[in-house]
Amino acid sequence: MTQYGSFTEDGSAYVITRFDTPRPWLNVLWNDDYGVFISQNGFGFSFYRDWEAVKVNYAHVPGYVPTDPQTGKFVYLRDQQSGEVWPNVPIHSDHGYSAYRCTHAQGYTRITAERNGIETDFLIYVPLDETAEIWQVTMRNTTDRPRRIKAFPYQQWLLTAPTGITDDLTYTRAGYDERLEAIVARTTNTTSPFMYDAFMTADFEPDDWDSRYDSFIGTYGRLDLPDAVAAGAGTRSPASGERMVGALGKTVELPPGESATFRVLTGVCESVEGVSQCPTVVPVLKGRYLADDGANIALDDIKAFWRERRETLTCRTPDPTVNIIASSWVKWQNTHTIRHGRGAYRGFRDILQDSMGITPLEPGLTRHWLIESFKRQYANGLCVRGWDPVSGGIDRRLHRDSPIWAPITLSTYLRETGDLELLDEPVPFLDEGEAGVFDHALAGMRRLYDERAANGLCLIGDGDWNDSLDEVAPEGKGQSAWLTIAARYGMLTLAEIARHSGRGEQADSLESWADELKDAVNEHAWDGRWYLYAITDDGDPVGSHQNAEGQIHLNCQTWAVFSGVAEGDRLASVLDVIDSELDTEFGPVLMHPAYTTYTRGIGKVSGKNPGHAENGPIYSHGVAFKMLADLAIGRGDKAFESYIRACPAATDKDPDHFLAEPYAAVRHIIGPSDPTRFGAAPYSGNTAWPAWTFHLLYERMLGVMPWYDGLRIAPCIPSAWHEFEVVRPFRGATYRVSVSNPDGVQAGVRRIEVDEQVLEGDVVPVFADGEEHRVDVVMG
Repeated sequence: MTQYGSFTEDGSAYVITRFDTPRPWLNVLWNDDYGVFISQNGFGFSFYRDWEAVKVNYAHVPGYVPTDPQTGKFVYLRDQQSGEVWPNVPIHSDHGYSAYRCTHAQGYTRITAERNGIETDFLIYVPLDETAEIWQVTMRNTTDRPRRIKAFPYQQWLLTAPTGITDDLTYTRAGYDERLEAIVARTTNTTSPFMYDAFMTADFEPDDWDSRYDSFIGTYGRLDLPDAVAAGAGTRSPASGERMVGALGKTVELPPGESATFRVLTGVCESVEGVSQCPTVVPVLKGRYLADDGANIALDDIKAFWRERRETLTCRTPDPTVNIIASSWVKWQNTHTIRHGRGAYRGFRDILQDSMGITPLEPGLTRHWLIESFKRQYANGLCVRGWDPVSGGIDRRLHRDSPIWAPITLSTYLRETGDLELLDEPVPFLDEGEAGVFDHALAGMRRLYDERAANGLCLIGDGDWNDSLDEVAPEGKGQSAWLTIAARYGMLTLAEIARHSGRGEQADSLESWADELKDAVNEHAWDGRWYLYAITDDGDPVGSHQNAEGQIHLNCQTWAVFSGVAEGDRLASVLDVIDSELDTEFGPVLMHPAYTTYTRGIGKVSGKNPGHAENGPIYSHGVAFKMLADLAIGRGDKAFESYIRACPAATDKDPDHFLAEPYAAVRHIIGPSDPTRFGAAPYSGNTAWPAWTFHLLYERMLGVMPWYDGLRIAPCIPSAWHEFEVVRPFRGATYRVSVSNPDGVQAGVRRIEVDEQVLEGDVVPVFADGEEHRVDVVMG
């Protein structure tokens, strides 16, 4: 709990009790094609397919964070007797509001506020399979006298398209369609891969309406006091080539203590060859959601969807933060991130890691994205950086790390499902020919093995995981020690797949390649106390004690640990560097010390603000890799410490400084190189942290890991935890795993019983009988 709110008891929602959160705290409501960002006081916007490129509503979005306190979805109220005007929620000030509460739940947001004796309850949600949203507005008269209130539900439209045009207004117009009883906004941008229209209608016949911003808000008007609302009526003005809004006016009579409810339906429909589909679509949707009980049924379906997701794979640990995040909100963010977290852009590495995280919940979706990713691989094993299925564009930069993520996600999918047949499924290459899924993954590993410098380190090409180190190899000679270490991990992971699928010869080759890479790193990338990150075209080290800035890079050290590159004294030295020189109260920094001036041969990372982005922050993705390193060598205390320090839900964070929503993962926390903002989290979302932490918490920390022939039990936990429980569905049965830790150890299993029978080994078999099976584990 903070001064701004708290999670509900079951953790399924966050209740905000102050409207003036440190920045707008967003909920995201979505289905596969449509979504809404909505803040605790109505700021936000809707999008279609791609929240970055196709904004249905106006929004100015700086950077990756869709928080814009300039526009939103509001219901303006006017007392027709006194002429007083106010929005349903406190927008800029809480002056005059006697009560306020916002519930951000998975699938809906509800905002309740009272002013001038009128309590307004605003509920918004997106049906599971419509490109539309529903607003349910209830006004209650809390006074002892009758009230006559006029309500104006309102939003501002933009209708952008996934093109490079600079003037969207030349293609847009809006007005009221009498036949549809709806405001319809249109865009006829022929340079777009598709055209679409927006609509706004309600379950009442409006007294008046507006679609011109300058008429409703006013050319110099205020968002909290629109001109038309102050005047008492919309102007019935169409809009063309200018700022557009959707606003409907409705007068409501409210006896003392009584309430009235209305619903608004707004959304989009595509145009077909420039012909609007609204005349067909809108009447169908109105009949479905504004008549009878359709809207309530849609809301019940949403709640049921999220309830089932929360109840699929759960944990109960001594730490309430882990329980809430692991059983609830990380699933919410994984589900969103894989669909819309980065707009429509599908980075090769990004979509594969997102798929890894969603596998226990939607294995079919993981399978889909594995195949789609391999379609963006060339026959020589290289992969594109990413692609955009909405615009059709391809990012053809050949980042050499792209193939590494395929074996990691493929392993996760195969261990979850046992679907080894996927390995032989043919998938075309981007340029020519086709191969089975396993051979696609093998081609990527072979390319990394073959494309190395004389010292045996992998060439970095157009880049690796750290996109901002983009000047290391303009001549194509620079190498990446991290890439070499990561390639070893990918090869060992693929070798494991090969052994379990009867490909012993390929497994031998992969393991031999991996050993060569290990030797090369230890011979040519050891800097005395830690591993280098890279070597430039000119042979200069990056991430060395020789460098004045950017001396130590976290990812090289952590990957060296869990890939088995660092052993003996070098392992001890690397761990000491991580613990003593990279650690902060918010977790380990990605790189230290941060760059303070642009450095040629390093790249744009050195031009970024110190402590920000990749330049010395606590980067959530890097924290996940640090957790994996700890868990791989039995350091449960350290792994949990890193997790809880970086976790937004941790109760020791000052929200006024941290800024971000307590329920949403952040891309990074600003590092100590920016002492003023150290500990602030500027970007929510757009991170692989949810995917990795979901994977790590359940499989590596709680230690209930799907394996090829069952569930492998190998917890690595904080020593202070004396018991925990995981309930996990797996291949047609449910496993209730109860773990006791009487001696307070961090790792190690003394005894496993399955249905009261002692288990030999650590793999619980696949039952596939539809029943629940009890697994009792004693650590020690």
